[in-house]
Amino acid sequence: MQTHDRLYGKAGQIGNPWKQPVDHPDIAYVSWFAEPNAQQHCEAAFFDHDDKWYVETIDVFADYADAEALDTRVYRYIPRELLVDWLRIYAPYKQPEKTL
Repeated sequence: MQTHDRLYGKAGQIGNPWKQPVDHPDIAYVSWFAEPNAQQHCEAAFFDHDDKWYVETIDVFADYADAEALDTRVYRYIPRELLVDWLRIYAPYKQPEKTL
């Protein structure tokens, strides 16, 4: 079985990207999945608060940005830890408030 076939459709994999909300002034969420042939890397796309592609280059991911095409921009082969570190800043886990 090929890697692509084994992973296709699982959450966070090709065909079924995570849609991670973030607390960022320009970006509302990140859609990302693991690269099928490089599992320690991710492909990601960023979307603004109007649910449109965020096409400005994000500095921390600039080395991984594809050229803007038809009002879209994709970032390929982002090291997973780099994306996770960015998400820790902009999408931190928030403990639900307890009611007394």
